[in-house]
Amino acid sequence: MATLSSRSSRASASRAQGGEAAEQVRSPVPYRVGPLAYSPAVLCQCRRKTPCWTAWSNENPGRRYYRCPAGMAPGDCGFFQWVDREATPYERTLLCDLRDAVWSLRRENAEANRVIEMMQSDNAELRHLKAKLQKEKEELMQKLGQTEATMVEMVDKIKEGNRCWLSRCMVVFVVVAILFGLMLVKV
Repeated sequence: MATLSSRSSRASASRAQGGEAAEQVRSPVPYRVGPLAYSPAVLCQCRRKTPCWTAWSNENPGRRYYRCPAGMAPGDCGFFQWVDREATPYERTLLCDLRDAVWSLRRENAEANRVIEMMQSDNAELRHLKAKLQKEKEELMQKLGQTEATMVEMVDKIKEGNRCWLSRCMVVFVVVAILFGLMLVKV
């Protein structure tokens, strides 16, 4: 396939309004052949081979034309010639509707791709947060395990301390009983 061109009628670009300008400069369909891939050559007044473009304006949708290769820049000899006949009103309406449908689908596709990219970005952020939370959870579980071990040690010490306290109380009670018994014996 020849080199594809995204240029179309300059008239359609000048008629475009707002965000439609960039869209209306692009052809709704790719050129099947390059703008210079035709013969016999049509020469402009500058004696150069003229490219064959396709207009996508509302007045001439899909209509091919020859234009001086200098375009509308300085040095343009002003050569312009239609290749195709003028479309009937039905053909013009049909081509404009199809052109607009293609442009609409491109906008929808671009928006869908933007949403997909945004969702992928959000998913990457969520995966990062999930990994961060998992790491924090593991750290907290480790700290919880250490805290539980410390608490078990403290409970064991308290139990041991309680047993010692009970033993001391018993010793004191026995000593008091012996002393009381000795006092009774003396009396």
